[in-house]
Amino acid sequence: MLAAASAIGLAAPGPEFDVGGLHIKLWPDTFTVRSLNVSTGGGDFTGANNFTFVPEHEPRPGCHGLGDVTLRVQPVDSASLRDWAFYSSVGGSAGDAAPVVNGSGSVLVANDLTPLMNASDQTVNPFFNEIPVRVVRSYEAAPDGHGFIMRFNITNTLDSGALRIGAFGLSMPAVDAGAKTIEQSVWHDPHIGGDHGFVEWVRVVVDESTLLAVPHKDEDPEPQAHGLPGRLEAWRPIMENTCGGQTWEYTTLSEAWAAEWAEGKQYPYLYMSESLNNTGMWPEPKTPWPAWFAHDTVPVTDHSSSGFSQPWNEPTSHVLEAGETYSVAVRFILAKDGPVHATMRWPRRRRPECRPSPGTSSPQKWTQHSSSSDPLPGRALPVRKPPTAASAK
Repeated sequence: MLAAASAIGLAAPGPEFDVGGLHIKLWPDTFTVRSLNVSTGGGDFTGANNFTFVPEHEPRPGCHGLGDVTLRVQPVDSASLRDWAFYSSVGGSAGDAAPVVNGSGSVLVANDLTPLMNASDQTVNPFFNEIPVRVVRSYEAAPDGHGFIMRFNITNTLDSGALRIGAFGLSMPAVDAGAKTIEQSVWHDPHIGGDHGFVEWVRVVVDESTLLAVPHKDEDPEPQAHGLPGRLEAWRPIMENTCGGQTWEYTTLSEAWAAEWAEGKQYPYLYMSESLNNTGMWPEPKTPWPAWFAHDTVPVTDHSSSGFSQPWNEPTSHVLEAGETYSVAVRFILAKDGPVHATMRWPRRRRPECRPSPGTSSPQKWTQHSSSSDPLPGRALPVRKPPTAASAK
């Protein structure tokens, strides 16, 4: 469907699409999301869509927008989980572009992010002379006509040798509520639920739809036998963001970050800054962060399996053989009746069904549609019929 995108116009100020009930406008060159709101049938700017779920900040080096990603990778035979090459799609210079590549089927537009990522700071790269993968981002119409899919195909471009992707995540910046009216303000919040995770964007507007980002997977004959590459494994603060504001990351692979979190660190803050060290107030810093008490630093918390600070989900990585492609897809979709509406969060997931017990309350929609729950490994999910009035006496 790239021809259709061309008909809309890929020249400045950037392409626009009405897709799945959403109106999406992209920046030229980077093709990151410039604005995202509800469709009014033709894209006309009205009171119904005079807002954006994402901040409308022009792309600049180091500034993350929706559609940007970060990646940490190492050779598969690396002996350490603390040494990674780091790449970011915001690592280029002003004016750098993500070339348009051919798309087919439901693809609205696709772009090669490799040139942008290859311009990342090479001092944070102990292994490769250039990025060892090709990253192609595509915006696609959803197969059932609800929302759209943002997909990233990551291909190992080495002639030989496998890679370990230790971290991959999608930037999800927050709208600056202070610069908007209450009707235009948007708050986003995650449920770090792995395969069942989601991010929701909520507005304080009566009868307004809530935007959801959920893991997407193409049709699978055995959906319960495979994990979702777009799972929300972690919700990472992007500390390398250089443009202010709150920018978080929908992290689908987090093993590389978790190794630092276990030591109370996160790139680029791996050591106490030189200016703080030079004061002599923290002679033996345990973490990069000064604490309020005496000469202490913020302590390293217990991230072991029995500790209270371990990540919500088990951190994972992915091994990518030479020439192999790993696809991560996240679906953006509207929940028409607000945050409690779970009907379309995990469409056609074929998961076990949970229903409320008599005498308990739950959102009305749950009485019409199933919720989702996975049993613990090795445990079956019991399914019991609710007691009847007679048996409850």
